[in-house]
Amino acid sequence: MKKILLLLFAITLLIDLQSQTIIGKTSYDVQTNNGAKNRIKVYDDGSISTIWTGSVDYVSGTTWADRGMFFNHYDGSAWGALPTVRVDEIKTGFGELITVEDHEVVLAHNGSAPPTMNLYANDEIGGTTWTELDGSYLVEGYWPMAECPVGTDDIYVVHANANPPSAIYFSRSDDGGNTWAVLNYTLPYLTADYGFPALNTGSTTAAETYQIKVNGADVYVLFGMPNTDLVLLHSDDYGNDGSWDYEIIIDFPFDSYTGTEISDIDSDGVMDTIKTNDGYIDMIMEDDGTLHVFAGYTGMYSATGAFSYTYDKKDWGLWHWKTGMDAAEKIETIMDWNNDDCADDPNAGIGALLSTYRFAGVTTTPAAAWDPSTGRIYLLYTMEIEYTDLFDDPLNFSAQSRRDIFGMYSDDGGSTWSAPNNLTNTAELDRENFYLFVNDRVYDGKVHAIWQEDGQPGTVAGEFDPIDTNYIYYQAFEESDFIPLLPTASFTSIVTAPSVAFTNTSTDNFNCYFWDFGDGTTSDFENPTHIYTSGGSFTACLTVSNPYGSNTFCMEIALPSSPEAFWSSTGDPLVTFTDLTANDPTSWSWNFGDGGSSTLQNPTHSYLANATYNVCLTASNALGSGTYCGSVVIASAVLAPIANYTFSAIGLTVNFTDVSLNSPASWSWNFGDGSVLVTDASPSHTFAAAGEYIVCLTTSNAAGSDEECKTIGISTAIEDVFADAVQIYPNPTTATFIVHSPIPMQLADIQIINTLGQSVSYTATNSDNNNWQITITQPQAGNYFLKLQTENGIILKQLILE
Repeated sequence: MKKILLLLFAITLLIDLQSQTIIGKTSYDVQTNNGAKNRIKVYDDGSISTIWTGSVDYVSGTTWADRGMFFNHYDGSAWGALPTVRVDEIKTGFGELITVEDHEVVLAHNGSAPPTMNLYANDEIGGTTWTELDGSYLVEGYWPMAECPVGTDDIYVVHANANPPSAIYFSRSDDGGNTWAVLNYTLPYLTADYGFPALNTGSTTAAETYQIKVNGADVYVLFGMPNTDLVLLHSDDYGNDGSWDYEIIIDFPFDSYTGTEISDIDSDGVMDTIKTNDGYIDMIMEDDGTLHVFAGYTGMYSATGAFSYTYDKKDWGLWHWKTGMDAAEKIETIMDWNNDDCADDPNAGIGALLSTYRFAGVTTTPAAAWDPSTGRIYLLYTMEIEYTDLFDDPLNFSAQSRRDIFGMYSDDGGSTWSAPNNLTNTAELDRENFYLFVNDRVYDGKVHAIWQEDGQPGTVAGEFDPIDTNYIYYQAFEESDFIPLLPTASFTSIVTAPSVAFTNTSTDNFNCYFWDFGDGTTSDFENPTHIYTSGGSFTACLTVSNPYGSNTFCMEIALPSSPEAFWSSTGDPLVTFTDLTANDPTSWSWNFGDGGSSTLQNPTHSYLANATYNVCLTASNALGSGTYCGSVVIASAVLAPIANYTFSAIGLTVNFTDVSLNSPASWSWNFGDGSVLVTDASPSHTFAAAGEYIVCLTTSNAAGSDEECKTIGISTAIEDVFADAVQIYPNPTTATFIVHSPIPMQLADIQIINTLGQSVSYTATNSDNNNWQITITQPQAGNYFLKLQTENGIILKQLILE
């Protein structure tokens, strides 16, 4: 059990121990070979009678010569002293306690040859004076199961004929056990003709693998071994010969099965595991005759060439059948009692030894009680508890797990069952609880049970355990004892977006946790911290468990989403931007649409030109980002000038004309000849000599300044009249233009120069010496200079390409 549950079960254990009463003790530790027996009787006046197979012989190697049926009685206020002598006069065992009208009868087998039954009656309910009945020594065989219908002195007995058995007998007394109307009658159908193997095969024997119930003339005998069908024999005439029929409750898939053939149920050549009963059976009857049958659930298989079958206890449960059902159905009892590794493996800690108590299943020894006032059926059984073996190593081949008693109930006739609850909680204290017997009626809302508590699993006879004191315990279980304490899942959370710290506050649970954060991710940490990748509302759930079940607690986690960007602005051309983003952004990235940017939350920006700008804000936080773009219209911007000029030359004098854009407020001319800078907008300048000069214009205003430089060619060797007479057209042009001279002109060289002073390529043809056609091969719009080298000198012309 998980350490976190120790306090819980310590409290439960204290309550359980206070409710348990030791009513007897014995050195002999086998109470039944298989089926539930009549060992406790509860009466309307609150008195209780019990018996068990007992001995006070502790000598090593003993044959328990004093073995017999020990009796104790509760008179409504106190139990009698622990008995030290048996009811019987000779050695007996495996007896039954039945009520016959106003007294009680103990029926048990003796060790005579041949073995027979002894019957002893007291003089009143709870009486301690016992008289042997005349019907003793007549009923042959071993291991009786008996029934006496209320208000009659009829005793019905089913018993094995020998040890090992070869037949199952039925006997009936109509006078309280003094004589026998039916004696040692062999029950039909339990033969090879009906698919039954020998009643002692392999590791299976028909010792107490039967039950009996009677309702008027109807007699019911339940029989089944692990390697046979579980069948219900029925007589409608008090068990007389010729009145019997039968029905199958659990259908074993092979006839006369001994394990020497492959357990291939579906004939596919692959070995299958057979789901069957483990031999531990119980049968109760409601007042209207409705029967309820219970059996331990186990598996067995055999491979090709096997000498016998092998048990498989990995799949456990209990079988249930009631009158009217076609076949028995499984009651799920599997629970992971110790989940230290959080692997949810209920078999991990179960001891490896399979043969304990004749190969009993992990959950077995069903013992049921019916409540006439409510119709509720209570079902008790024993279950192996993980990691309770003597070796602290369940993989040890000799490891036997100790057992606790569990209980559940059904309010719908066995169709559904409550979650099981541990009723003893002592296996983990090295106390073995087995051989469970229950009064088949609920009295005062209580289920009355006795069982044997041993120091270790198994028996002296079966596993050669050392002789020790075994206690017989009694307890009346109330309805509240059957309610398991389920875990309660709970947690708190602290949100620091996008991170959420979860703190487990669950109670009564294993240290195993399953978190579902609501975003498709999970965790098995006790106190996880989870980082969400997006905002929104998430349902985070924690599931915890203990042996009895699980519980889930959920909480809504609200996280801010990724930002929904938005902004407003005022001003022209100096604009103030205000962030209006939702969902708590932590960073901002502005693009002002003119190449400018900012990372401030609320920036200002100055626009230099009138236009409509697309401004975008990207706002981010840990959960993502969002972008919003909007228009900003600028109509009042003062722009820096874009410098430009044109010129015309007459000899050494050049007239310059400012054509700069954006309203320059000042000008500065550098004519490239070392002369003083000129600040006129459109000056005239006379160069000292012909040549090429780089002339630069710098224009300025409040928004800035700009410079434009051009190469100017100056010549005086040509007559001005001639130079002025040379024309170019069309001008502007796209690529091709005509140079026309009124008089014949010999051109020695032609250059076309852009504003960067670079020559551009062209083609030229002349039809005569008066007209030249020139085509620029890669025209680009802009201002150009045409430099013509004639025999009379250099002519410069301005050319504009569109």
